[in-house]
Amino acid sequence: MKKQFSRSRRSFFKKLALLGGTVALTGFADHRFGMGKNEPKATAESGKGYRVTPHIKKYYRTADS
Repeated sequence: MKKQFSRSRRSFFKKLALLGGTVALTGFADHRFGMGKNEPKATAESGKGYRVTPHIKKYYRTADS
């Protein structure tokens, strides 16, 4: 006797497999492309010293390439 599976069950497992692959690739992309890297923080609020400005952030993003 052959068992019949409903389409909804099969689609559930297909979606589950796609979700697992997506999660795995997202973790790989974060590691591979440096997302979430620690960037230097500003040392002083008074305007003196090192400040992270938009062009400095762009430099850090492109320096590894």
